[in-house]
This record gives sequence, C-alpha cells and structure tokens, in this order.
Amino acid sequence: MGLNLLQKAFKGFSRRQLPDSPHLTTGLLSYIDQENFQELLESAPDPMLIVNEQGLIIFVNLQAGEIFGYQATELLQQDIAVLIPERFRKDLGKHLQEYFQNPRVRRIGQGMNLYGIRKDGNEFFIEISLSPFKTQKGVIVSSTIRDVTERKHIEEKLEKMYRREQDIAISFQRAALPSTMPEVPGIVFHSFYGPGKRNESLGGDWYDALRLLDGRIIISVGDVATSGLKAAVIMATMRQVIRGSGYVHPNPVLMLNAADKMLRAEHPDMTATAFVGILDPIEQRLTYASAGHPPPILRLRDGKFNELPSSGLVLGLRGHNEPPAETVKIENGSCLVLYTDGLTEFTRNYEEGEQRLHAALEKADIYASSNVAKALYDAVLPDGTRDDVAILTMECRSFPNGTGEALSRWVFDVRDVDASRHAQTEFIQRLQAEGISPDDVAVAELVFMELIGNIVRYAPGQVEIAADWSGAFPVLHAIDHGPGFSYNPKLPEPMAESGRGIYLISTLTEEFEVLRVSGGGSHACAVLFLSKPRGREQRSASGFSQAGMGRPRQQHHESQVHEFLLRYQSGMYFQSTFIPGNENGE
Repeated sequence: MGLNLLQKAFKGFSRRQLPDSPHLTTGLLSYIDQENFQELLESAPDPMLIVNEQGLIIFVNLQAGEIFGYQATELLQQDIAVLIPERFRKDLGKHLQEYFQNPRVRRIGQGMNLYGIRKDGNEFFIEISLSPFKTQKGVIVSSTIRDVTERKHIEEKLEKMYRREQDIAISFQRAALPSTMPEVPGIVFHSFYGPGKRNESLGGDWYDALRLLDGRIIISVGDVATSGLKAAVIMATMRQVIRGSGYVHPNPVLMLNAADKMLRAEHPDMTATAFVGILDPIEQRLTYASAGHPPPILRLRDGKFNELPSSGLVLGLRGHNEPPAETVKIENGSCLVLYTDGLTEFTRNYEEGEQRLHAALEKADIYASSNVAKALYDAVLPDGTRDDVAILTMECRSFPNGTGEALSRWVFDVRDVDASRHAQTEFIQRLQAEGISPDDVAVAELVFMELIGNIVRYAPGQVEIAADWSGAFPVLHAIDHGPGFSYNPKLPEPMAESGRGIYLISTLTEEFEVLRVSGGGSHACAVLFLSKPRGREQRSASGFSQAGMGRPRQQHHESQVHEFLLRYQSGMYFQSTFIPGNENGE
C-alpha cells in the first residue's frame, strides 16, 4: 500500500547516493516496475512499514495492517505515533530526529520491553528492525515489526521460575550458615554473607565459629570454586566436615585434610579454599592453617594490622607434606578479620580491593557499628559486587586474665604445699557456690589433685591453674613450663608405675586433652563432668540444650564415680599424685 508515494521517494535513486546500502542497487530497481513492486513488498513474511523523516507512514503491507488491527490504507500518511502507546509519545519526536541525523541499521526491543498499540487500544510486545534508505527526497526508513508477546510471556514465566529457584537456593545457603555466634566473655563475633549480583549469584562462600566444650573456639572461612546450587551444597558439606572433625581432632591441619579427602572422594573435579583457626582464650593464642585462602588480617590495638602468613594447597589438591599449623599471640583490643576473595577482587584488581579493605580497617567508626562485618562490606563494596562474599570478624576486647565471674586463675609453685592447698580450697568453694552436687565436687577435687600431682612428678616448678566457668561445663586448665608430657587414653598395665593418674582424669571427666605449649610445656585441659544441672539451663557450645545428652555416658560416669568415691573415701586410692605433703600423704 502507498506504491505511488514510495516510487516518488525512490525517484532518481542510485548506488552513488547510497554507498552504505549495497543490497539495493539500480540493478535491483530495474527489476521493479509498478506492477510487481507492490507484490515484492507484500511478500515479506513479517509486518513492514516505511516512514519518512517527518514520521509519516508512506507504505504499509497487509501483514502490518493486520498486526495493528487496521486496514493498510488507514495507516497511510498517519503519524507513526498512532502505533505507540500514549505514555511513550512524549519523546518520540526527539528519538526520530536523533535517528534520522545518524541513520543506521538497528534492532530495537531485544533485552527490553517495547510496546505497540492496536486500533482497539490493546498493547502488545514488539521488536523492530530499522533499515534506512537515502533517496532524492531524503532518508526513509523501512521498519520490520515482530509480535513477540507470546515469547515475552514465556520469558516472564521462566524468569519467575528462575527467581523462585534462586530464592529457595539462597534460603538454603543462608540456612547452611550458622544462625548464631558463640558467646564468649571478652570476645565478640560478627558475621555477614552478601550474595553476588550476577545471574549465578548463589555461591559457595561460608564462615563458621563454634565453641568446644573445653572453651577453645574454632573459626573457619572458605570458598568453593563454582557457583549455583551445587556450590551451596558442597559448601554446606565442607563446613560440616570441618566442624565435625574439629570436635574430634581440633587441629587446623587435620581439619583441612579431612575436608580435602571429602572433596576428592565426592567431588573430584572441584576445588575450594579454606582457612581454619583455633583460639585458646586461656593462652590467648590462635593456631591456624590455610588451604590457598586469602590471609586473614589481624588489626592490633594501636590501629596497625598484619596479614597472618600461611601457605598450603587448596582443598582438592593437597598433598602429604602440607606445612604445619602456625601460631600467633592475640592481644587484648585486637580484631581478626576473615573474608572470601569476593571482598577484594570485585574489579579483578586485587591490589585495589586490598587498598579499600585496609582503608576501611583504619576507620574507627567501623568498630563502633552494631555489626563490624557488615560495616566492612558496606565500606569496601558500597554498590555490591558480582561475587558472593563471606566475612567473619572476631573482636578480642578483653581476655579474662584474673579471677572473676567467668574465670578463676592461680599461679604458684607446685612444690609450695600451702599455695597448692589454697588454690584447691578456692576451687572447691567456687564449685559449691555454683550449686554443683557434692559427688561432682568430690570428683572435681580428685581431678584437681591428680593434675597437680602429675605436674609435681613431670614438671616441678611454676604452674598456672585456671578454671573456666563460662561454658556449659566447668573446665580446669593446668599449664606447666617443663619438658612436657603426653596423654595415652589406654588403661595402664597392672604393674606400671605411671599413667594411672592421667587415665583416672580421662575417665572421670567429660573430655580430657593434653596440648603442647608453644615454647615448651604442657597444657592439660579437663572438662568436668556434671551429673546434674548447675541451677541454670545447660547449653552446649553450639547453642543446643544439654538436657538428655549422653544419657548412657552419664550412667557409665555415675557407676565409675561411685566406685572411685568409695575407694577414695576408704583410702584405697591415696597415692603420690595427690597434693604433696609428708610421706604419709598428709
């Protein structure tokens, strides 16, 4: 439709006038006459119309009329705005002017919502291909139009399904991360997880912190090298493997090795980075190991900060000769920051990201915020990032150094009988003040004396005794500076001259372990067993109720406790491992 108008527009057309449109030449035009020109344009499979520089429609094929609900002749010499919803007509003139000033082949509507309007007022989604032609009378543009409403509806449904799946996956990931942080006197934990903005925003980043029964704290952070739901599933498994192995073997290297074995066995094509640290609040030392993870940053009280040096291959590629764990002293007023690489590699420029993080760590207001981890994220990434990010901060505000509500501490020479008995008396009085049953107090006293006796034998000299009251169970620590000794959990031979005292301690306590002290000496840690609650709800290190836990173990304990108490009270088990006195044990 509009054949005469179109022929007039093309009058005098030549290749010289349109060098950038070689597909239309005078040779092609020689085939077009008044009879078949209309048929050529009508044969186009898609709706098509041609518009001049004034925005007037000068040609419409039948398909274009049908898609907009008009007779083709109704649209001739009409303003193109009639086919556009009214809310978009305001800027139409400006867009037309800009286009005709720089005419070019262009597709409009892909990746966006472009609307057309039918004669009956109904709107629908369209895509347009524009092809300009230079003529003797000016530029005209051919517009090929496609109705993409059905495709858009399918895309919307797929988008909703995708978003719903993403919401479920992100909810799963958040559920796989710890919901609470440990409560430790003098130490404050903050955490934050930020999903990325890319389509595959679900990632494999995690953080974790838990308190063991003996008072030590395990912290970890890691990143699985993939994205999507698979990454979240692997992340959850890795975190639990590290956490679970920590309950049995709280050694950073062994914990990373356990995660490495799991990853190799179940996901041999995957790798991950991780950092694991174990904080001993009594010694104020952090023992840690890394598997290719960005080094944590320790901000000191004076504002300076150091990266924790570490090495070790990533999980999934670890060998048999990984470096041993490192140890660092943690002072009061320091803050340890653990994070995944999404925090510093947002522009793929690690140095820039590191500079931003260091600048944020220097700001005092960061540490005054209600969530230090979230404040660091906002300071470094105010606009977010493509990758997900996990951050864990541990502020060591004040370790309990002296006797107080959370900790009792005694330092003396074990050869000083009066000092030993004074510490023992105060320990027993505190147990009684905690409302612990007489039988449990008697067992705790026996454990105390066995620890002292063992140090008298193997490391005579100064000893530090600490009783931690802040956890679910009282924990008794004995730290010496002698040659050190080890703990064998097996029952000694009947004729053995040593080992019975340590075995007795391990039998009568909830947990018992002997650690080497950095610089020499041993750190014996005994988690005292309680047969009854201490007058308040018992909570485990992970926050779960202790009620009903370990019932068979409790019955076993009570049987052993009864037997040892009978022997103890009758004098059958009075040996040199008790607090030293005269040769009769007095």
